Amino acid sequence: MKRRLRSHAVVGLALLLWAAGRAPAARLFWSEGIGGVYGAEGASGMGRSLYQRGGFVSLGGIAADSTHLYVVDRRTDSIFRIDHDGADWRFILSGGAPNQSTSFTMGPIADSQERLFWSEDARDRIYSAAKDGSDIRLLLDMQDSLSPGRNVTIRDIEVHQDKLYWIDSNQGVYRSDLDGASAVRLVDTQFPAGGETTRGLAVSDAGIAWTGSQHESIYWANLDGSDATTLISLNAALGDREYFPRDIEWDGGRLYWADWVGGEGGVYSATHGGANAALTYTFENRFGNRGQAAGLATPPVPEPIAAVLGVSAGVWTVGRRRPPPAEL
Repeated sequence: MKRRLRSHAVVGLALLLWAAGRAPAARLFWSEGIGGVYGAEGASGMGRSLYQRGGFVSLGGIAADSTHLYVVDRRTDSIFRIDHDGADWRFILSGGAPNQSTSFTMGPIADSQERLFWSEDARDRIYSAAKDGSDIRLLLDMQDSLSPGRNVTIRDIEVHQDKLYWIDSNQGVYRSDLDGASAVRLVDTQFPAGGETTRGLAVSDAGIAWTGSQHESIYWANLDGSDATTLISLNAALGDREYFPRDIEWDGGRLYWADWVGGEGGVYSATHGGANAALTYTFENRFGNRGQAAGLATPPVPEPIAAVLGVSAGVWTVGRRRPPPAEL
């Protein structure tokens, strides 16, 4: 989930206070295909199991708000919700609504209302709904607009600053309004050498990042799609072996991505500039094996609020934290 930043000028001596409500214990959440949801609190280490869905399941995308996680179950074509600690499981959408969705995110559609956004692999469409599962809307059909007559799969979706971004199997990064209007292609993700298989997408004020499994790399472009480049070659940064990067997320000053690494799961991270890439989190699945993350999500970060105590001027922001220039 991504929140908008709003700046407000205040008059007085600014004292920074934390916004009401505590930050979630976990800084990063992820889903695993065979049924687990996990969280990690520290800067590195072992992820802890929050929820295990028994039986034959296939979990896909995951999104986080300040109190809940929303997870796609691909086997039942449904979306369920749990608390950050794994409690209070309940269906939000069921009966085929997500229809084989791998990509899933949420974001603001108005100042006081948040919506869920997801893609349907089988239909190449993007939908949205209210967080309680009501008011389902078809936003965009790739076959009707950007890829007529072509077989595409929408790999990942992000919301940032009142815009919807997505990446598809035709190797493009796209952007539209939150209602699906004014859709445009921003990046041709085949720019390095062609033949890339795109997977995950992350968007922040700093720019756009995405993963590619064919050339085992993390890529980068500006928000308008310009200056696309290879940010991290995983073999060069982490050692020569087989990598399979999937979902990717921003959090503070770092990028996090899920990687299956020759069949061994893990969550890796690097700075926004691509430096200091390293294995950051590992976890065990319900069978006691090394887990493989399917989707990643970061909760919103409480933002400092200015309290007026005297006579001077300051500026404060509300929303998701903007990383300082040194972290870019």
